[in-house]
Amino acid sequence: MSYNWIPVSEDKLHCAYAYYRHSAEDRQENSIPIQSEQIHEFAAVNKIKIIKEFQDAGKSGLSTVGRDGFNKMIHEYVCTGKHPEVTLILVLDVSRWGRFQNIDESAYFTGLCRRNNVEVVYTSIGMIAEPDLMNDMRITFDRYQAASYSKNLSEKVFKGCKKIAEQGFRAGGSAPYGLKRVLLDEQRNYVQELKKGQRKSIQNQRVTLAPGNPDEVKVIKSIFRYFTIYHMNYHSIADRLNKECIPSPGGVSWSGDMIANILQNPLYTGTIVYNKTRSRLKSPIRKNPRSEWVLTPNSFESIIEIDEFEQAQEMIKAYKEEELRKFSAEQMAEKLRILVNRYDYFSNNIIKNAPDLNSPHSYKSKFGSLEHAYQYLHQDILDSCKQQVIEKLIAQGVKVEDYGEFIVIDDYSSVHIQPRMYRANCYEASWTFHPLNRKQVDLTLGILLSHEDKDWEILGYLLFPTRLTFKGKLYFSSSDIDKMETYSCSLEETVNRLRRVS
Repeated sequence: MSYNWIPVSEDKLHCAYAYYRHSAEDRQENSIPIQSEQIHEFAAVNKIKIIKEFQDAGKSGLSTVGRDGFNKMIHEYVCTGKHPEVTLILVLDVSRWGRFQNIDESAYFTGLCRRNNVEVVYTSIGMIAEPDLMNDMRITFDRYQAASYSKNLSEKVFKGCKKIAEQGFRAGGSAPYGLKRVLLDEQRNYVQELKKGQRKSIQNQRVTLAPGNPDEVKVIKSIFRYFTIYHMNYHSIADRLNKECIPSPGGVSWSGDMIANILQNPLYTGTIVYNKTRSRLKSPIRKNPRSEWVLTPNSFESIIEIDEFEQAQEMIKAYKEEELRKFSAEQMAEKLRILVNRYDYFSNNIIKNAPDLNSPHSYKSKFGSLEHAYQYLHQDILDSCKQQVIEKLIAQGVKVEDYGEFIVIDDYSSVHIQPRMYRANCYEASWTFHPLNRKQVDLTLGILLSHEDKDWEILGYLLFPTRLTFKGKLYFSSSDIDKMETYSCSLEETVNRLRRVS
């Protein structure tokens, strides 16, 4: 393939920055000294003066995170025009610039340089005199190859680690609480214990786990005994260990989460576990479903017998199901309904002191607020009221389209219908509204409802224009007539106003 090289006069030198990068997995030929030597040779042949050099040793090219040399060059030198005479950046090849998984990201940074009158030159390709479609296609293909290399390497590493785990060896990572790492030779014979930070030095050696500190092993067994025999919950076990001044894995106080993690860790049964989480190519860590885990039982000496471990898992499963039932919206609402029927009133303190109820914080987390939880008790009435209002509008000759959260009247005005059941508050009734503040909604139609036994009725309508900025909620009481009259409007007046606007 032929290229149009930039002609350089004898008395003119181009000025450039040089950028070098290699990752920890790169081969020797990608080392920074070798890159520097090749780029300096290229600069001498093409009469280019290198003003400053930047490098990222042992840094991945998957992103710019952690690449201090690259970021400094782009943001502190190129974008600020620190050296106006610099018109080039010399890089050995596209992969040294980066192995971005989104090749548009690689192009973005070259485009950013170009906007600042600095051209990126890959010395393995050469200097191009003018825009060349074939050259652009080659660079795009090189970017794709650079990204594919990392992706393929990641897949190979995963398969290799999976194979190691299937053979009953540890694929990597530190030993958890109560266990230690042990080095084995190719015949699976013991070589030595690996301390923190130590790694194997011979390729065909393997790493496994074994019971570690005897005191920690004793604690692991106690945790399972407290849970399976004495039926203590996570927090009770943590409190007991803290009272006994037993050091935790991180040197801090024991917590319920620590206990739960230990009780659910198959490693304590001598089972090698791999692929519990996924984080390839610098992507965020996510948990894999249990079906994707690689489990190899009987890989090393266990601390907990498998029967005891399985018993703990069954108890944990039942515990989680009970928690889901206890904190389900239906169950929490039913408990609140009993309380309201008993007192005809509720508050933070009443809920807090009720023995069978979830905490006020639980209600706020589940429903958004205690008020929303109360309205949830009457959801069937609220839905029925909304439908009745829609039928009244249609009876007045209004065209209504229902979009769930709001309705559209006569193909023009949008209205959010918000019925609210009254709450007894000392010697008066109160209603709380949350006008819907959305661009698609013109008005919120608040509906005042009463509730006597099983009957309910509409006491009046309140109109809240969306373009008036409401922060949070609007509170109305039966004793505050002036405030209520400010927003009061009959359904017929509402329709006429909307039609006049149309």
